[in-house]
Amino acid sequence: MLIDALRDDFVFGSKGVKFMPYTTYLVEKGASHSFVAEAKPPTVTMPRIKALMTGSLPGFIDVVRNLNSPALLEDNVITQAKAAGKRMIFYGDETWVKLFPQHFVEYDGTTSFFVSDYTEVDDNVTRHLDKVLKRGDWDVLILHYLGLDHIGHISGPSSPLIGHKLSEMDNILMKIHTSLLSEERENLSPNLLVLCGDHGMSETGSHGASSMEEVNTPLILISSAFERKPGDIRHPKHVQQTDLAATLAIGLGLPIPENSVGSLLFPSIEGRPVREQLRFLHLNAVQLSKLLQENVPSYKKEPGFEQFKMAERLHGNWIRLYLEENTSEVLFNLGTKVRRQYLDALRTLSLSLSRQVAQYDIYSMLVGTVMVLENPAHPNSRWSELDVVILLGTMGHVLSLGASSFIEEEHQTWYFLVNTLCLALCHEIYRNCFLGDDCEPWRCSHGERGFVNTAPALQDGSIGHDELEPHRASKSPTSLNTLRGWEKWMAMASPWVILTCCRLLRSLNQTGVQWAHRPDLGHWLTSSDHKAELSVLAALSLIMIFALVQRRCSLTSKVAMALGLLGVYCYRAAIGNVLFPWQRDSKDISKETPTT
Repeated sequence: MLIDALRDDFVFGSKGVKFMPYTTYLVEKGASHSFVAEAKPPTVTMPRIKALMTGSLPGFIDVVRNLNSPALLEDNVITQAKAAGKRMIFYGDETWVKLFPQHFVEYDGTTSFFVSDYTEVDDNVTRHLDKVLKRGDWDVLILHYLGLDHIGHISGPSSPLIGHKLSEMDNILMKIHTSLLSEERENLSPNLLVLCGDHGMSETGSHGASSMEEVNTPLILISSAFERKPGDIRHPKHVQQTDLAATLAIGLGLPIPENSVGSLLFPSIEGRPVREQLRFLHLNAVQLSKLLQENVPSYKKEPGFEQFKMAERLHGNWIRLYLEENTSEVLFNLGTKVRRQYLDALRTLSLSLSRQVAQYDIYSMLVGTVMVLENPAHPNSRWSELDVVILLGTMGHVLSLGASSFIEEEHQTWYFLVNTLCLALCHEIYRNCFLGDDCEPWRCSHGERGFVNTAPALQDGSIGHDELEPHRASKSPTSLNTLRGWEKWMAMASPWVILTCCRLLRSLNQTGVQWAHRPDLGHWLTSSDHKAELSVLAALSLIMIFALVQRRCSLTSKVAMALGLLGVYCYRAAIGNVLFPWQRDSKDISKETPTT
């Protein structure tokens, strides 16, 4: 059961105690193991599903792929389960259906782009539960709930809607768990229920960056096979989100995905006999060591590989004692030592591989960039100052994407680049306007004489195509000498108008991580005290859209567009975002309320 944008404090904090009592009970007193799973950036849905099912670390390119998820070809738990004959059912975010086509015997996907809907999108998942929980024709059931994420995008983590949604999720978890317990009484075989989130939620309700609120998600494993012992809901152990793939593979009796960098969550097998524990740990260590050998040429010098080889030798000694049916304290102590050695090796190997995956060949990337930018020299070509500004800005932006902090605050880079480009254009326009004949020949309008002088030659056919090209190049599209007076003033004012609009847009919404808490025009307009101002602005914007578009429309199209824009305003008024003309603002009502 995956709840989109489920933050760790929504379960392990005060909200969890208040709104998710059944989950809190399972964590504190039930047969469960609780963790805080750390998700690596980018914290968006599709890369996080990949991490959960493959155990690998997706990159920032997956943010783009999140908009149109292709089929996942990398080795993963879902594909391994299908190959093993497991019957899987899925209900929820259609991203799973796109990533794993033809893997589910039954599915019902819901779209994640109707952000304003946080009710139907979850009801379309829950409606299947009563029937599917009574059936016994499936091995794996996956549920992905989107409602909590949509509430976060609409009104943030402090919204009163969050509590209602958490209570709804708690009731669903209770329904699933009690149904599984009833089935176990008849079949006498334990089930595993996993509650997790794909990513968290920032204080503004968004996600994608690397703040603590966005990367920390709850991971709860619930099964009657686990020993009942009290859990610490305030300080659960921190693990990596990639650890779930190896744990699920071992639990389902499947091969661990070959590119997984995660390590087995040992508490999930702690109740098994020592022989099985060591076998499971050995399988995970072998898989990680093979991955290390494929990616690191000097793998033999890696501390994790040396620890793994030491654990293998100790494991061999333990097996010899076990086969001799030695039940002494020596066997127990040696088994404990082997287990500790394996866990140390897994931890070191996982960290080493995670660092290796995050490294890129900067030298090769720079060489490729230079080759792409390389152009054959032309005798009459010359770079203008504006060309240099655009090239340097593009290269600077590309280089800034090498650090996650710059990616999280990429909008700041764009603010700077847009302002710089506008000022460069302003300089270019003013120079062409005021310098006139003193500017460079390829920037001025003297080239017009070149076209006039070539006319007789063209009529005689005595001029070739190659001779004509320099004359064509001399005509600059930025020349203002041919423009009329008001057109010149419009061209001169346009960069400043663009700069003013950019400044207003920058103040409209504070985004990113570092400055997201600062006040902005968006929060001012959406506050309950300024609905009147927002209503006027919304109405004027819709009227302007109609005025700009209606000139190219037929009468029928004009009527349809007017009704559509009116419907947009009415919808926003119905949900309380703006006011109808006959409604009164809350601050006006409060002024008239007499005080006692």
